[in-house]
Amino acid sequence: MENREGVIKGIERSEGDSQRGHWVRYAFDVDGKTYSTFDEALATQFKIGDYVKMEGEQQGKYWNVKGMKKVDAKDIKSEKVAENGSNDELKVVIDLLRQILATLKTNGD
Repeated sequence: MENREGVIKGIERSEGDSQRGHWVRYAFDVDGKTYSTFDEALATQFKIGDYVKMEGEQQGKYWNVKGMKKVDAKDIKSEKVAENGSNDELKVVIDLLRQILATLKTNGD
């Protein structure tokens, strides 16, 4: 399994029918890439603007989410500094927080 993380910028729900029956798919736009899951209980826990860490795998052209958790901004900063103590990582966190604030302002209109 691979790990990915980023800010949810969009969530799309689609549904349909196949030979196996009815399905509902959730697609998350995280920093410009699409990550999908059919796990409704998992998908409905998150909203646009959440910073998430995901676990999943590439299957064909889709990246399937197997697990996902929300990460608080204070935890992002402490994790990044703990990993390598780099000022570059702090700049990434600051940029991320700016993106989150911009998303919240846009969604608040």
